[in-house]
Amino acid sequence: MSWDEDDAAREEYESDIAGRALAEEGLQYALENHAEAIREEVEQWQADEWLERSRPWLQLLNIISQYDREQFKRAFRNSGTPKGGAERWESATDSQLFELGSAISQFLESIADHRFKPKEGKTYVSGPYGFCPGPPVQPLALYSWHCDICVDLSWVADLLKVTRAFREILFVLGDSRKRLLELEVAEKIRVLDAALREGTTLRLVYRGLEGKVPRFDRAPDPMQRSLSSLLAEWMCEYLVDYLDRIDLGACVECGKIFPRQRRDNSYCSKTCQNRIAYKRKKIFDGGLLQKVELKRPINAENLQFGLWAYHARLGLGLVQATDERYGSFTSITVRFPQAVRTFRVSGVPQADDDAPKVEFYRATDPAALAEFL
Repeated sequence: MSWDEDDAAREEYESDIAGRALAEEGLQYALENHAEAIREEVEQWQADEWLERSRPWLQLLNIISQYDREQFKRAFRNSGTPKGGAERWESATDSQLFELGSAISQFLESIADHRFKPKEGKTYVSGPYGFCPGPPVQPLALYSWHCDICVDLSWVADLLKVTRAFREILFVLGDSRKRLLELEVAEKIRVLDAALREGTTLRLVYRGLEGKVPRFDRAPDPMQRSLSSLLAEWMCEYLVDYLDRIDLGACVECGKIFPRQRRDNSYCSKTCQNRIAYKRKKIFDGGLLQKVELKRPINAENLQFGLWAYHARLGLGLVQATDERYGSFTSITVRFPQAVRTFRVSGVPQADDDAPKVEFYRATDPAALAEFL
């Protein structure tokens, strides 16, 4: 090596040392003077990373949620009348569950990792117990072989139940202003807690060496933990760790769950916003509803199943149940196409500024109305 080459190498080394020292000095200054801003940026980055990893979960949720939205519409169109009680709108027949299960199975097959296809009587983990080589596997990629629509459809009904609960929590959160509707949230939390209790905890697995560093991970065992329980775990992770960083909303038109920039954004796209505006114009301008002026005191006799409730954000829903206390009407449960909501009311219009304004109607042409739900 010539002297010139030696001097150039020394200068490059010294420059590298100086650069690292300057970077460390800059980092130390930032941590001492802008720690809160750095923490905010790091937490937002972590939330964005989590949302990116959650894309398969959102796809699964939207398959179920959009199907549930269409099921309500079909149920009303097929009957042409709300008679028969609220239960008929909440339960799904075996043929409906089979249709939904087929769509879910097709999705799971599209992301399945066939390296971990289980052999007869064995779980997906190959080799010694607890050894699952390679990078972490998307949990949903393990469930394609454990969701059989030809033998049992109960797992489909369980997924539908937890998805409804989560979607309705999102609607409650979107409607809250000064305070949360605690009783309404508590009912949905019980559904998710029940799903969590049905599954075993995540198992510990060893993934092998990454360079020279041994890596461990937590992974579900599809033979020991149901898909609905794992989905409920993902929902809890969002509500506990990322609710303040990621605002998920449910589209009132198609039922799709999506990340939104503003809490008052009720539609996943401009297309859905235009579609719902067109439908509401057809419903009200076409005289398909007749407004009902309720007499005071408002009680269960005034509001019965079959009456329609109109909410400015959620649209039209069927009155399902009422709750009377001390002889005065206090709450109403309404089945909207995308959610079941309970409202506190003390009159029409309501005296409680926190409560949404709800108007009541009776259908003049149920068959025509069904086409615009």
